[in-house]
Amino acid sequence: MAQVLLNLSIHRGDTETFRVKIPDDHTNRKVYFTAKKTRSLTDARQIDLSNQEVNQLELSYDAQANETEVVIPLLPEHTSDLTVTTLEIDIQSVNSLSSDIVTPASGQLHVNFDVRTEFDNYDLPTEPVTFQQVDASDFKVDSLIWVQEVNGIRTMKEITIAELKTELGI
Repeated sequence: MAQVLLNLSIHRGDTETFRVKIPDDHTNRKVYFTAKKTRSLTDARQIDLSNQEVNQLELSYDAQANETEVVIPLLPEHTSDLTVTTLEIDIQSVNSLSSDIVTPASGQLHVNFDVRTEFDNYDLPTEPVTFQQVDASDFKVDSLIWVQEVNGIRTMKEITIAELKTELGI
């Protein structure tokens, strides 16, 4: 199957509806539209829509052209918090009765930032914000986690409730 190359663009926080035509009939399949910062296996999905959810993807099949139109409604809540200008995207089609999975469309979603924002005239932090992905299984049960700064270096610290009670003499 030939893959459709996508090159979509939206202003962050805007409402935009994209109509993408993909080959073959996908109306009896579960179809996903996914956007991530990278194509990495473990990268978090920034946008994740499907035709199985209310008010998400809509599908219609044109038998004469043998193609399915996928209607992708992007709403402000899908893009208003994005901090990257380019997302990797694809449309994936899954047959729930078999293991048949195809990716009929793939490409990029370009996110344009508006000049006017809700943060105009505010003093925003000038230090870069970083995020560290953690897994709950890395911590003990009944733990408290906090950020400690020593000599300008911030690290995550952990203490169990039992250890805290001992330190407090409770």
